[in-house]
Amino acid sequence: MGQTLFFLLEFILLNTLSYCGHAQDAVLSLEPNWSTFFTGESVTFICGMKEGKDTDWEYRINRDDREFVSYNTHKGYTLYLQSSGYSGKYQCSGRHKSSRAIKNSNIVSLTISDKPRTTLTPGPTTIPVGDNVTLTCSVEGSAGWKYEWYRRSGFSHTLLVRDGVINKVISVSQGGTYWCIGGRGNPVFYTYPSDEVSIEITFSNVRVSVTLQHSWPQIFSRETITVRYLHPAASLTVNPDREQHFTSDSVSLSCEGNSTEWRVMGFTESGYLSDCSYWGKMTGSICSISSLQYTDSRVYWCEFGSGEFSNAVNITVRR
Repeated sequence: MGQTLFFLLEFILLNTLSYCGHAQDAVLSLEPNWSTFFTGESVTFICGMKEGKDTDWEYRINRDDREFVSYNTHKGYTLYLQSSGYSGKYQCSGRHKSSRAIKNSNIVSLTISDKPRTTLTPGPTTIPVGDNVTLTCSVEGSAGWKYEWYRRSGFSHTLLVRDGVINKVISVSQGGTYWCIGGRGNPVFYTYPSDEVSIEITFSNVRVSVTLQHSWPQIFSRETITVRYLHPAASLTVNPDREQHFTSDSVSLSCEGNSTEWRVMGFTESGYLSDCSYWGKMTGSICSISSLQYTDSRVYWCEFGSGEFSNAVNITVRR
């Protein structure tokens, strides 16, 4: 009798252990599978059963040991995270439609934080003409972000990068004011934009002095500014020698100095840098522009590969 009771108890214990082992035969996963979510995003709970078909089961979701979503036939449930109050420990249960057996999943912790702001980290904010600087955009403590980069000029914002890749780091060579914003998910959830960072261009590591001809707080299209550069290593002369030119005029820019390999560079008010090959013809140390366009209004200077620069000359082209 005692031996029979022992085997009976052993049988019950083995069945209990077997049942408990199978009781975890469900898997709760998150889509997307991020460690931290933010208010305004959405997350989908997926309850996967390791036995039978998905249609054999009914599904329930608990939060902090209380029923959150009652039994239904959908293995997936999408939750829109309207507040951090949805943070907690989640678990799903599957109930077999025929046997009514219940199997519980693993526990998944969900952390929800307030909407973040991207952080823009620049390298040096003052760089010589022709150099570039690295800008880094990030969202602390979370993953999956892709970044959009913008450059502000006056009241307009130009989208620089938005091609579906991560783009956490970019390199820029134009002066101006930059900012970035992060996005992730589908539909895309955006962070708050970063603070702005201003990049300043200098000539040969010497700060450019910009002087308005009049003491006005703003300048407009077709007005002129004077750019002064100290200690030039060469001389740039313009023929004909005048500040204002007209469309279809021809002009030559001559570099004089201790080199025969000068190149003429131009920098527009909107911050675009290019050399003579884009708008003229370079012959020796002379850049010739046969027919000026309105877009040829630039600050011009001569440059040599060793880092030597000439004085800068402002040319305004009028229609």
